[in-house]
Amino acid sequence: MEYLCGTVESLNLPASGFDYVFSFCVLEHIPNLEEVLEELHRIVKPGGEVHVTVDALNNIHDQVLERHRELFSVHRYFRTETLAKLFSRGGLEVFHQQYFLAGDCARKEILDSINESHRVWSRHAKRKGYARVASEEEKLGNLRNGLMILARARRL
Repeated sequence: MEYLCGTVESLNLPASGFDYVFSFCVLEHIPNLEEVLEELHRIVKPGGEVHVTVDALNNIHDQVLERHRELFSVHRYFRTETLAKLFSRGGLEVFHQQYFLAGDCARKEILDSINESHRVWSRHAKRKGYARVASEEEKLGNLRNGLMILARARRL
């Protein structure tokens, strides 16, 4: 396995060299997102897929969003419609999107982490918190909003 360090647009990766590209909690931090999406289109094989998670935070109020944006250098938040349009302009077709982390428990956890950015969780507290969030998410079903979006796109 080879590890490369750099931005996708500076690494000179081979055209159509990848079956899958994964990006978890990254795209919201990229100022030149359109350029990056075009590069992802270039490096993924025809029929290859790009899987991402991005911040939506569409059930958090504006003051907290601004603090989150400042603390974590967020350039944009997403909705499923805007994410699909951005991917399309980058030459990728979104074929699956879903919101997740939509329940009150997940919302409380993210609010606490933003408001108490210095807080350190013990391993036990993390497991307990994740278990509560997971249990609540299972009960919610099809979501129209949430803290995050999972999206899968394909190069045609």
